[in-house]
Amino acid sequence: AVTAFGAAAAAEVALIGGALALAFFPAAGAPRRWSWDGALARTLLRDAAPLLLTTLAITIYRRIDVVLVSHLIDAGTAGVYAAAVRLSEVGYLAPMILINAWFPQLTHLHATDRAAYRAAMAKFFRHTTWAGAACAAALTLAAPWLATGAFGAAFAGAATPLAIHAWTAVFIGHGIARSQWLLLENRQLDGLVLAVGGALVNVSFNFALVPRYGATGAAIAAVLALALNMALLPALLPRVREGWSLGWRAVFGRPPAA
Repeated sequence: AVTAFGAAAAAEVALIGGALALAFFPAAGAPRRWSWDGALARTLLRDAAPLLLTTLAITIYRRIDVVLVSHLIDAGTAGVYAAAVRLSEVGYLAPMILINAWFPQLTHLHATDRAAYRAAMAKFFRHTTWAGAACAAALTLAAPWLATGAFGAAFAGAATPLAIHAWTAVFIGHGIARSQWLLLENRQLDGLVLAVGGALVNVSFNFALVPRYGATGAAIAAVLALALNMALLPALLPRVREGWSLGWRAVFGRPPAA
């Protein structure tokens, strides 16, 4: 069964790559007409390296708690918590969908009209954050039925961690908007610093809460770590303080500062 899951994941990546190739070749021409631009390659690598490391840090950030629950409690509790986390991730879909609708416009306005760009970015912060909050509220209310309906009666204990972990969607939604702001402002290295800082905070909270509260403690740790990463840590970095101020002012309905 595990091999089948791995094969399915590999097939998915292969199909996506093939589809991208079919879409790319007609626009870019045959490979024989391509040429190597070393300066451009170095520039892209320099700009993309922090993004790669940030993605790695975020992956660790979002998965290390399951490992810690297994280490600090037992594998059964880790399985219950993992089920809650998987269901909670449904709440990230709405903010993710908004990226496709907003990012092309934000990119255009960033290059052509800074005032309009700030206004649009403020709306993007507001919509992604509140979309995450709406999903979190729905998941919290439905948690008892979702846990048993999706995984069976053996996972009824996932209801409470799910109801708590669902509120990570608020900060994930806000973080989606922040990541686009960092990308447009070419501040990928600051994003890496925030991701590593958030991961360290998350691990610390897990060690403090999991031994006492189990899977529920891991869920609380996840929410607290994301809240600090979105609401406090950026205020300590001068280069991202502008985006932090813009984002949270927008969430509470205040227009961007002039």
